[in-house]
Amino acid sequence: WYKGLHEKFGLDLMITGHRHQQELWWKGSTSRYIQKFVHTSDMGDLPCFVSGGGGGISSEWMGDADYGRDLQLYGFFDLTVSKDWMNIDLIATDNTIKGNITIHPHHKRTIPAPTQPPKPKAAEPAKTAKA
Repeated sequence: WYKGLHEKFGLDLMITGHRHQQELWWKGSTSRYIQKFVHTSDMGDLPCFVSGGGGGISSEWMGDADYGRDLQLYGFFDLTVSKDWMNIDLIATDNTIKGNITIHPHHKRTIPAPTQPPKPKAAEPAKTAKA
């Protein structure tokens, strides 16, 4: 469903929570754990980050997770947004960046914006009533 929103309507980023760890999902991740979710969720090229630190200080250790790049038990995300790109940093508790991606808009305007306003239409001649 999200892949369709990405491809049809230009959804550029999905942000979610729930699991109690920090995850940066993208096709280029070297984390086997992240790649498993990217593949099984069929999100295409749509990046996602999971911020699971809200609501408490507990983490959720996953036995099959390869913690490190793009996957942390504790940390936070720094999201920087401009009109041309979004940058996401996954920052660990020791203040090191453990994941980073830059996203460019999915759908760019393909028709150039007009450089001048449209010319007003010529006024139609006034109609006279016949007596």
